[in-house]
Amino acid sequence: MYVKCNFLKFNNLYTVSPPVISIQNFPSTFYVGGSALASIECYSIEPLSYQWYKDNKSMGVIYTKPFLSFNSLVLSNSGTYYCMVSNYRFKNIRSSSFTIKF
Repeated sequence: MYVKCNFLKFNNLYTVSPPVISIQNFPSTFYVGGSALASIECYSIEPLSYQWYKDNKSMGVIYTKPFLSFNSLVLSNSGTYYCMVSNYRFKNIRSSSFTIKF
């Protein structure tokens, strides 16, 4: 996904609009023991953070890199995943989700 900031002019002042998610690369086929990479392409005028969720529960780590990788998938990796992207001004812009199912 690309996260894009747009500028809006209001009463001769410029304000920043929320990021926009436009492209996401999520895997579609999974194999036990295989690897998988979910990637997000983002840009913003401010640093971004990425919080990944599995089955609507935070995975506990706030990432500075826009990807989630699995080196060796196991049955317990099954679930639905998505990412929340935030920066200083805007919190929790949600990506689409993908499901790992064996």
